[in-house]
Amino acid sequence: MIGKIDDPQWPFLAAFTDFKQENEVLEPVDCAVEGSIPSWLHGQLYRTGPGIFDIQAEGRTISLDHWFDGIAITHLFEIHQRGKVTYRNRVTGKSRKESIERNGIMASTIGPFKDPCQALYKKMFSVFGHPSQPSTLNVTVSPRLMLPGEKKPLCVLKTDANALQFIDPNTLIPVEGPPKDYGVLNSELAKYPFSAAHEEYDPITDSFMNIVGNMGNKAEYIVFESFQNVPTTTATILAKFKDPYANFIHSFSSTSKYVIIQFWPLSFGSKGKKLFETTNMVDALEWDPKRNARFIVIDRLEQRVVVEYQHPADFCFHTVNAFDDEDTGDVVLDLLMSGTGEQLAAYSVSQLRNITDQESLKRIRTLTTTRFQRLRLADLEEARMTYVHGDALPKTAPFAQVVFDDSISMELPRINPKWRHRADYRFVYGVSTMFRHLHSHALFDSLVKFDVSTQSHVSWMKVGHTPSEPMFVPNPDGDGSEDDGVVLSIVLDGSLNKSYMLVLDAKNFEELAKADIGQACRMDFTELLCKSVVLSISLSISCCYKF
Repeated sequence: MIGKIDDPQWPFLAAFTDFKQENEVLEPVDCAVEGSIPSWLHGQLYRTGPGIFDIQAEGRTISLDHWFDGIAITHLFEIHQRGKVTYRNRVTGKSRKESIERNGIMASTIGPFKDPCQALYKKMFSVFGHPSQPSTLNVTVSPRLMLPGEKKPLCVLKTDANALQFIDPNTLIPVEGPPKDYGVLNSELAKYPFSAAHEEYDPITDSFMNIVGNMGNKAEYIVFESFQNVPTTTATILAKFKDPYANFIHSFSSTSKYVIIQFWPLSFGSKGKKLFETTNMVDALEWDPKRNARFIVIDRLEQRVVVEYQHPADFCFHTVNAFDDEDTGDVVLDLLMSGTGEQLAAYSVSQLRNITDQESLKRIRTLTTTRFQRLRLADLEEARMTYVHGDALPKTAPFAQVVFDDSISMELPRINPKWRHRADYRFVYGVSTMFRHLHSHALFDSLVKFDVSTQSHVSWMKVGHTPSEPMFVPNPDGDGSEDDGVVLSIVLDGSLNKSYMLVLDAKNFEELAKADIGQACRMDFTELLCKSVVLSISLSISCCYKF
């Protein structure tokens, strides 16, 4: 048993307690602000994630035991001029919750769930549960998604399925209507059930890229690009290709010239059929440490696959950045590697609520530890000349070269959005676990700023305070340097069971201000496994990051 000596120092249970109806804040309330918020910082900060895990249905409790399966709660922090901050939230997954309560049936999930009745009568149910039950859309939020034909951008919630939930950007009320997917951008994309939760954004072209896929003897994939500054144009298909495996894809990479899809050796068993047998992703996914990863490189201008690379078995939930080396023509990738894709199974809510032995704690910590790895796709121009496209990883595909492999463990990375795709970018912000020796809990305890040029870092930590995904916001009136701005994070104070918006000076990581919301925010997807948990921001400044 783990002793309780450190537990009072780092109370953590509030992060996974169920969100109560009385905590829903439908109208903006003022936050108590301490310190000084920079005068230039004003706009809207959105975040979404799971908040309800136990649902009463037909006289029994259905427990969603995987972190990523919780009913979605969406939060909106509005930073006004003169330092005023208001807060509101809404249960945006309410229709899914009501469907479970009404029908007593759980649709397909990320992880196994606890319901003896459904386990007993499993074969009586459709594989994907009740056909009218909405998907769990609680992983990422894009507050400014422009659709063809629309006059203004929309706010949308997303996950690792090809499903979109539109909400009102001010009230957070879900938009009524039939279920939506990326078919709203191009009808050809509607046929594919899977997608990456994290798209790639190019600030120069004002476009985002993503991938959709399906299952079968040879899984099919489509990579597309949507130009947000041309709202009347449908999404452009960049490439179509096949793979022998039904791969799990949470994030990928892009540069000014290329999109790089990483197929790690984590896929749905039996060419995807295992998902229909298990009805949950954790039990259906199979990790194969003997299979090399496949990197598919797509030319954005030529709109086709132009070369492939391979890499020894490894896994990355969240990519950091990538850029073109103009001197050599190579592509450089920065990734957060974990060594195994098995960590998806580590996020059991019941275990995270009550880790009772050292072995469970050690297992979760091992599975969720990452490394910062820089890879180079060397001699790319030469490799393009000899490449012959196929539906499987070519045996002659060159290996990605490891530039450095730093042991710093961080997740949910963010950079200055204006430095995306730039070879001279230096700073990455994320959540970390640097102070695990102080506590007996498994997840994040600190924020970190990592310098990729010197492989050094600075961190922010308070005992008992658990931060979420950081967001860098550049100072529009500053000196234009890469780290001139602030870092925002929603932090849970476990001792007081309350959360606050933290404002740090991005240069020195010193605390500038905090805005207390008066209640606890649950541990949201600021992209922990899946980029995140999930935090996104749209500020009313000229250099805002829109996705």
